Formats: sequence, structure tokens, C-alpha cells
Amino acid sequence: EHRWACPAQRPPLRVARRPMKPWMQPMASSTAPPAAPGIGEECGDFKRGACFRASCKFLHGGKPASEAASAVANANGGAAGLPTPRAAGSFVAPDGLDVKLFDPTTGFGLFGTPVWGTRYGSTQPLQKIENVRPLCMDFFKSGFCNRKGPHNQGCLFRHDEIEGKGKIEVPSAFDKESTWEVDRFGLEATGRLRPAGAGSTSLQELTQAAAEYAARRKAQLEAEENAKWAHVAPRWQTRLYAAECVRRLLDVADHSAHYDLTLAREETERQGGSGERLVLHLGRLVSVAFTVATSRIEAMRPAGVLMLLDVVERFAAAPDPDYQGHLLLEQSHAQLGAALRPCFGPEADPSLTASGAALLARYLLAISTTSGGIQVDPAAIRKLLALLTKRLTPAALAAISYPALSDAAATMVRTTSLRAAAALQAAAAREPEARAELCKQMQPSLVDLRSCWMGLLRDHAALSIAGRAAKGYVPHLYVQGAATASREHLEHAAPLVFEAALSMVATPEWVAGRGGGGGGG
Repeated sequence: EHRWACPAQRPPLRVARRPMKPWMQPMASSTAPPAAPGIGEECGDFKRGACFRASCKFLHGGKPASEAASAVANANGGAAGLPTPRAAGSFVAPDGLDVKLFDPTTGFGLFGTPVWGTRYGSTQPLQKIENVRPLCMDFFKSGFCNRKGPHNQGCLFRHDEIEGKGKIEVPSAFDKESTWEVDRFGLEATGRLRPAGAGSTSLQELTQAAAEYAARRKAQLEAEENAKWAHVAPRWQTRLYAAECVRRLLDVADHSAHYDLTLAREETERQGGSGERLVLHLGRLVSVAFTVATSRIEAMRPAGVLMLLDVVERFAAAPDPDYQGHLLLEQSHAQLGAALRPCFGPEADPSLTASGAALLARYLLAISTTSGGIQVDPAAIRKLLALLTKRLTPAALAAISYPALSDAAATMVRTTSLRAAAALQAAAAREPEARAELCKQMQPSLVDLRSCWMGLLRDHAALSIAGRAAKGYVPHLYVQGAATASREHLEHAAPLVFEAALSMVATPEWVAGRGGGGGGG
């Protein structure tokens, strides 16, 4: 690597000089005699007002800066050597002004038009003044400037006034809203304006103006307050109470026209008004219940599912007169399916799962029958039934656990799920022809369901026996510590489970998986 033996031998560095701003370029003097290059140029700062350089290399008034008499001479008396552009005068737009060519406020030609660069009423282009320094915004906005440029000279921008204003004044909000009545009232209150004529007339006018202003202000404040609360959603407790009110409405509305669309339409035509029967608003009922069932607040979801259960209970047999062979509830199949899927998720609350099992069983019973000429959708039955049966195996039931809750919560989920499946099996056994599709879809799960149902019946029998017979029993669906709390759930599910198990006795599924086809299980 080459190194310089002496710093003096190192070649000088070349520093690139930045181009000077247009208003900082030196100007040639017209009075100074010709001299060597670089000496006959006039100092631009001196021409524009002042030069505070310690050793300026340009001419000051045709003389070198070193020969200047004093700093006052360098300051050039404070007079700028270049003209300052003046603001254009006011402009009043005439009636026939073409707003597509000229600005109606200033009269200047719009950009992109042939009259760009001119003003309305003048055929000559606008006057341009070259090499004018920009205006100092600190001085324009604040009225003073403390800038110090290089070489300790002053600010490089103009410190002049535009239209006689050296500082921008922003009007306050009170000035914008005040009216002439308020201004006049203020002048009279301070004694700077005496009311003309009789004092009573002026006082009456001021009183009326003040009352009108107070009324407008009050209306404005009320409108602002209402707009602030217009988009505020009610609290979840309020929405939960509203859902309970809808459930109570479904309980007390027992007229047949509430659940028959044909009767409701005939009644509306006879009365000649808007219908007030529930069946005419079935879509809104399902939508409200679906919103509550899928709420972000977990405490509201079970109430929404129970509300959907009430709707399905009431409208389970309501046919659709506009679509023969179908039920009205089939129009809400997508919303019901979307509300049921989260109920059987791994993170679902026990009360939500129990409510979802009851809703699923009731909805499947409504859409799985062919009585009355109703058509059955096998795909819909298969998808909904899979949500329930995948949890009803001995291993899946044993895996249900809620560590954060009591052991009775797991027992409630197990018993309600087995009861929902038992309701489907019992209904299919009562009407094998009308529910042939449901029987077909239930058949692959009957072997596992038989074992689970028999375990529930054994648990119920063990809790019902008092004395030594129950000692040493190993329960299937509950734990010994929660036996008292689990008794109610088992008693509620046992009758329907017994009917479902009894319907399987003469079927191949009853003996399938048993050793030698005998007893046990």
C-alpha cells in the first residue's frame, strides 16, 4: 500500500461546491470599472439590504468590502436593492365570468387552461420579478425572526409585509359563531353604543335576539349530544335482558296465526295493514338470536342458543307456502348451522355445549321427517349429526373435562349429549318410515351409543340405590365427589335414554361387539 512520506506531499482534496440559490448569486456591478475576474462582482447581500461577512470578497457599492467606511455602510442603510412583489388588488367576479377558465375569488387563470398566467380583464401576462428572495415565514407568522445565517450574517429571507400584515391572525371559534345581535349587545353593555330611539324597543329586540340565540345554541348542544351517543352499543346485560324478553314473547304468543304463514297473510289482507304475527318476522327473530348466540361475550352465547331453541320449537312444523315440500326453518339453515358449530368446539363453555346439543336434536327432528310431504336433505342431516356423534364414544366422553369448573359440569355435558342422541333414536324408532334417512345416518354410531347409554343407566341406578349396594361402584359419567350434583342431570336424561336403548333390543347393533352375543355391555 502506498503511503505518503510527508503530509505536505499529499495532494489537496477537491471539495465539490454546492450550487448557490438563485437569490444568493452575486450580481455584476454596472458602475464599477472592469477588473480582474472575481473582483468586479457586486455583493448580492449588500444589494439586497445588508452584508455581515467579516471579509467579503465582492464589491460593496463599487468598492471593495475592506474599504467600506463602517458596518453601517455595509448595511446599506437597511434599504433593499431589489424590488418586492406587491399583492394583487381585490377582485369582484362579474356575472358572466367563466369559472372553467378563471378563479371567481382572485380572477387568475386556472392551471391547464389557455389563460393560465393572466388575470381576468387583462390581456397582458402577469408581471414577474426575477431573483426575489422568498418571504421569511417566521417573520410573517410571528412578527419577528432570530435566524443567524453563515458568517454571522442575518436572515437570508425577506422581512417585509404583505398587504400590510406582518402576522397571520386566526379568528377564534367565538368570532365565527357570533352574530350581529351578540356584537350589538356587547357594545351596548360596555357603553360604547347607545340604543337609538326608545330604550324599551331596543331592549325588546335584544331580548328576542338573545332568546333566539339561546334556543339555537341549546338545539345545537342537544344535537351534538345525541350524535355522540348514536353509535354507542348497549351493554351486554341490556342485550341479554332483551333476548330474555323475546323468549318470554315466544312463550305467551299461543295463537295459531303466529306460526302459520298462510293464516298470517290472510289476516293481514283482511285487516289491510301491516302484519303483527311472529311468522311474518321469523327472519328477524332468527337474526337476533343468531347475533346473541355468536356474540364475542361468552356469557351471552347460551342465551342466544336457547332463544334459537325456542324459535325451532315453535316453528318446527311450519311449512313454506311459497316453496312446497319445505319448511320455513330451512330458510335459516345457514344461520342455525353457523350457531351450532361453535357449541361443540374444544373451547366451548359447558352451558353452551349443553344448550347446543338440545338445539341440534330439536332441529334435526324438524328437518328429518317426510310427514306432510316434506323433502329431506341427507347432506344437511349428515353434517349436523356428525357434530354430536363424534363426541359420543366411551373414549370421547371420558376425555371431556373442565379443570377450571366443578366435576358436575363435565357430567352435565355428557348427559345432555347422550340425551340428545337418545331423542333422535327414539323418534326414529317410533316413525321408521317417515324418518328413514335419520335411521340410516344413526346406524353407524349405535354400537358406541349403546355402551354409553347403558353406562348412564347404570350410574342412574347406582345413585338411586341407598345403602350398601352402591358402595364400591365405579361410575361411568360422574365422579364420587360430585355424585349429589350429578344426580339431577342423570334423572333428567334417564327416561329418554331408556326408551332409546329399549328400541335397540331386537336389532343387530344390540348384540354387536358383545362376547358370544350374550349379555354384558
